[in-house]
Formats: sequence, C-alpha cells, structure tokens
Amino acid sequence: MIINSYIGRMTGFRLAVFIGTTTLTCGYFLTAYAINVHFYLVIFTYAIGTAIGLGMTFANIGVNAAKWFPGHEGMITGLATLGLGSSPLILSPLQHLLINPTNLMPNMTSSGSSDLYFDQESLLQRVPTYFTKKAVIFACLQIVGHCCLFEKKEVQLNEDSDVEREQGEEGDSQKDPLLPSATVSASVMHLFKSKSYWVMASSFCFSCASTVFILVNFKSYGQTIINDDSFLTMTWSISSISGGIGRMGGGFLLDVTSFKFVILINCVFQSAICLFLGLCELHKVPIIYCMLINCTALLQNCLITIFQVVGWRRFQYVERNLSIGLVFLGWCCGNLISVVFGYILMSVCDWQGTFTAFVCLPISGVVITWFLVDEDT
Repeated sequence: MIINSYIGRMTGFRLAVFIGTTTLTCGYFLTAYAINVHFYLVIFTYAIGTAIGLGMTFANIGVNAAKWFPGHEGMITGLATLGLGSSPLILSPLQHLLINPTNLMPNMTSSGSSDLYFDQESLLQRVPTYFTKKAVIFACLQIVGHCCLFEKKEVQLNEDSDVEREQGEEGDSQKDPLLPSATVSASVMHLFKSKSYWVMASSFCFSCASTVFILVNFKSYGQTIINDDSFLTMTWSISSISGGIGRMGGGFLLDVTSFKFVILINCVFQSAICLFLGLCELHKVPIIYCMLINCTALLQNCLITIFQVVGWRRFQYVERNLSIGLVFLGWCCGNLISVVFGYILMSVCDWQGTFTAFVCLPISGVVITWFLVDEDT
C-alpha cells in the first residue's frame, strides 16, 4: 500500500491499479512453477508476490470510490471492497473442485503435531495446475475490472475567472500535501512522530490478531472436529457473504456512530468467539463451528473497512493511499503477533487453551482504543 501511494502519484490511478493486479497474477503464475522447486521460493512468489499485488490494488479502489460520495466514505469503501471480502463464495468451491474433486481427507500427520496433511498423489499433482488456472481466471477478471475503472475528475466551478481558478488551485495545493515530494516526506515524518498514529496502529494490531489466527487456522482446527473437507469448503464459502456484510456494516456503523463504539462491540464479540471455539472441540457440532467462522469473517472485514476509513480521516495531512498503508502496518504487526503467540501457545497447550488465551488480545485492543485514542477520531 505504501509503495502504491508513490506509484500512483507518478503514474496515475488506473496504471497503479494495473501494476498491482499484474503483480498479483504473476505471483500465481510463478507459484505454479515454484511449488515444484522449493518451499522458500513459494513464500516469495505466493506469500510476498501476491500480497504486494493485492496491497497495491486494495487501497486505490476504496479511496477513489469514496471520492464520488463525500460524507459517506465508510459505506462506500465497504461496498467498493465488497468483492474482495466475498470472493471465496466462488473461489473456494472452485478450488475444491480443481484440487480435491473426490473429497479426499487428510491422512498424514507430522511428528509431534496433531495437524493433518494430504499425501494423496492424485491430489498433490493437481496443485501446480490449479495455480495456473487461477492466474488465468484472475487475469480475465482483472481485464473486466480495468474496463470499469473511472477516476473522478475535479470540476472547476469558476471557469470564466482565471484569477479565481488560480487562487483555487493555490488553495488546493496548500490543502493537499501530496503534490510536492518534499511535503510528502515531511508529512510522513510528522505522522511517525505523532502519538495518535502509534495508538491507532496498536489498536489495529491487537484488535485484528485473534481474527487472523482463527481464520488462518480454521481448516487445521476444523479437521480435528469435522471429518468432511466439502463441509469446510462450504463454511469458507459462506463466510465470504459474512465478510461482505462486515465490510458494508462496518462502514455504515462508522458513519452513524463512533470509532470507539464500533471497536468495543467488535472486540467483545471476538472475545466471545474465542471462548466458544475452544468448546467446539468438546461438542463437535459442525453447524456451530460454521456459525463461529462466519462471525469471525464478519468481524475481521468490519475492522479492515473501519481502519481504512479512519486512517485517512484522522491523518488528513497525509495522502489517503499512503495514510492507509501506514495504518495497515498495525495489521501486519497483528498478523505477526497471531503467528508467534499462536505458535508459543500451541507448543504448551491444546486448541481450547490457545483460543482461551487469545481472548486477551481483543481486550487489549478495547483498552487501547477506549482510553488512548483521541475523542475526535
């Protein structure tokens, strides 16, 4: 997202999105080759390459859509990014059809771990081909998407008055810190020196960590209580609908209530979900697990929209794409915390104990947001 801000300034909105989507598609193409070479190469092509492409595209779409509807940025940002949140509705069943059409179950365990893995040769051979087909599908969708991209042009109200137009342009240049490169660097340095930025990034970090852990491990944990890969695929597909609702609902609530209120409600529900997920291992009721995963997807997508909008509202002296990217560094730290904290917990306790311990993270997010975030945020 940060890189995209500078590329967008030099090339324009449409070309910046094109570079991002091309990077994403190339990441899938290269992964089809890398998966037969080495695990670390897969990390570079899939984890890093596609993440860079997605980040470069994501911020641009929401920011430019919001320009068309000033005053309703939250709702419009949620609608504009609805496709990202709801994409598993189509892609998850497609992935299952292309990789595991016969609904095979994982049957291999690693030493010292209860995690299950697939070792069926027929299934593993389909994985490289899947990435190639996925890249082709994404390329076609991106061509359609580029044809629908339009950037809102600024309209001059006083076209007959050159003096007023020049004065207006001068005023805009003073309000818009994006134009001079020196001003951009100064605004970023000012942002990093601001207590509000670090509080906001910390709030995002702790508020999102538990949802990241749950959704990343939803299948690993689900395989311990549900012996049906098709059901887990369906759960993930349905969660995309919840994710879309979360994006729109989060934006709407942010427009009509306050940032602190939405974060409080979000984190309270996160804590409850962590406690209930631990109990799933005891009762093993598939429909309850499906409901909890859907609620988690809703809460996570709600958070993404909220911090995307609040990021540019709170730090207006920084260009919108850049402010979103910098605030989303908190999201990156939340991902890192969820991995490290989860790894440590899983080495000393079971799933139930791990989910219970993760309750402390959304509670920390509430404390940071409620007591440290400025009232005018």
